[in-house]
Amino acid sequence: MIILNAYWVYHNVDLYLNYKSGMILYVMLLPNWLLGLGVFAGLLGIGLGITLMIGKIGIKKALISQLLIILIYTAVDYLTMSIGW
Repeated sequence: MIILNAYWVYHNVDLYLNYKSGMILYVMLLPNWLLGLGVFAGLLGIGLGITLMIGKIGIKKALISQLLIILIYTAVDYLTMSIGW
């Protein structure tokens, strides 16, 4: 869970830096606030994984929370792209 969320944070930060450098041209760009939301969701998931490792929450509750984070991010991403922001 921690590795997945760390990659998610890395991917969003890497996209942001690639957008700003201008060395790679993209056909469609994600808004900066959506990339920030992805970083926030990834950090939230890392914190969730750490609390799971410490033993403060159970595996079932952690997986349901992680799935909820992913679904909310995916819904916001889909709605943003369908509206055209």
